[in-house]
Amino acid sequence: AKGLMRGFIGSVREADGSLTSSLFVVDVPETVDVTTAGAGSKTEYPTPPKGVAVRRLTHTPASGIVRGSHDGAWAGYFANAGDGVRQVFIIRSDGSDRDPDPARRPLQATALEKGAAAGLRWHPSGNSVAVLSDNGVAVACVQPGSLFGVSYFLTPHGSDLAAPEALVWSRDGRRLAFNRRVPTYDAAGKLVKDFNGRDFRQIFLTNFPDDNHNGIADPIEAGVIRNGASWEVGRTAAESWATVAGLNLYPPLVGTLGRVTVEVTDSQGATHEAVTNYLHTQQINFLVPREVRPGPATVIVRTGMSRREVKVDVEPVAPGLFTANANGQGVAAAVALHLDRQGPDNWETVFQCSGGSGTCIPKPIDAGSGDVILMLFGTGFRGWKSSVKASIGGQSAEVMGAAMQRQFAGLDQVNVRIPAALAGKGEVPVVVTVDGKKANPVTVNIR
Repeated sequence: AKGLMRGFIGSVREADGSLTSSLFVVDVPETVDVTTAGAGSKTEYPTPPKGVAVRRLTHTPASGIVRGSHDGAWAGYFANAGDGVRQVFIIRSDGSDRDPDPARRPLQATALEKGAAAGLRWHPSGNSVAVLSDNGVAVACVQPGSLFGVSYFLTPHGSDLAAPEALVWSRDGRRLAFNRRVPTYDAAGKLVKDFNGRDFRQIFLTNFPDDNHNGIADPIEAGVIRNGASWEVGRTAAESWATVAGLNLYPPLVGTLGRVTVEVTDSQGATHEAVTNYLHTQQINFLVPREVRPGPATVIVRTGMSRREVKVDVEPVAPGLFTANANGQGVAAAVALHLDRQGPDNWETVFQCSGGSGTCIPKPIDAGSGDVILMLFGTGFRGWKSSVKASIGGQSAEVMGAAMQRQFAGLDQVNVRIPAALAGKGEVPVVVTVDGKKANPVTVNIR
C-alpha cells in the first residue's frame, strides 16, 4: 500500500558466463539515502542504496513487465511453460522457485492455446488476471481451488483482428479498457492515418461479467470440464477421468436432497451415466463412459434441486499426467524402476510430500549408475493410434510402452527410459506427446 516494493526483470550473469533474465523484487525502506548507491564501472555492477534489499525470485527465464497484485502479496510475469508456449505465471512476493514449499514457488496461471502476449493486469479483487492473447482480451481465475487457471475471453479473438493494447481495469473491476488500431474517418468520411501511415489507436471498453462481485468471471463459475490429471480445460476422452469445476455444484446436504448424477450426452445424441468418485461444492470427479463417441458433448450434473449443463469436446485421445500435487503442475506422480537392482529397493517414488503443508516436491532419482525406467501415470491416452513420444530435460527419451494400467479404472501408464546423459541435471521437465497432442509437462529431479 505504501509502494515499498518493486518488481522487475533483470539479467543475471551465471557462473558459466551465460545470462538469465530473472524476476526480482526490491524491498525499499520508507527513507532512502540515494547518495549511498554505487554507480558501477566497467568492471563492477551498480549497487542499490543502503537499506534496499534485492531478492531473486526465479532462476529460470522470465520476461515482460512485472505486475503486482493490489495487496502486494503476489507478482505476475511471463515465462515459457514446459511446452515452450509463453504463459502467465504468478509467485508470492516473498517466494522463490527454490523454496522447499511448492506453494511458494511459481504457479502457471494460464494455459492459453495461443499463449499470453502482453498486458498483464490484476483484477482489484486479486482473484483474476487479465491478459492479451490471440488478438483478444482474456481473463484467468487465480483464486486457489478447482477454478485456478481457467481462462475466458472477454472479446472476440483470432488472427484476423487487430491486436489490442494497454489493458486498464476500472476501479470497481467491472470493466476493462484497452486500445486497438482501427480504421478511422474524419468528418468528411475520409480514411485518415497517423504520421507513420498506420490506423489510429482508439479506446475500447469491455464488461467483466461478475454478478456476485467476487472477481471471477461468471462463465468460469458456471462450470468447466477439466482433464482429471492435467486440469486442461475443455477436452476429454472416453474412459478417462474428468472433473466438473464450478461454484455450488454439490449442495453440502445433498444426502437429504437426492442423488447426484453425472451424465454425458455425446455427439450422436446418446446419453450415458458416468461413475463419480469425488463430490465437492466446487468439484465433481467422474469417469467418462466408454460408450461416449468423439465430438462435441454435454455433461449434465443433476442434484435433488438443480440441473447444470457444461460443454466439452470428446476426442480420441486427451492425454494428461497426474502430479503429486493433484493440480496438473509440478512433480510427477510417478515411480522410478531401477533395472540394475534386485529386491524391494529396485523402485522408488519420484516425489516426497510434507505432512504439514500437504505439498510435494521432487525426490532425486539416482540415474547415474544403471538403467532407470520412469513409470508415469495419467488418463486419456489409452486410445492412441500412431505414436507416443517423450522428452526429459529437452532430450528425446525412449518410450518402452503406453497402455491402460488395468488395476484402476481410467488409469493409463507410460514407461520412459531416462537417458543416462541426464545424470546430475537436477529438476527437469518431462513432456509426453500422444498422437501429436502434448500432455501437461511434469517435473522430476535427476541426480
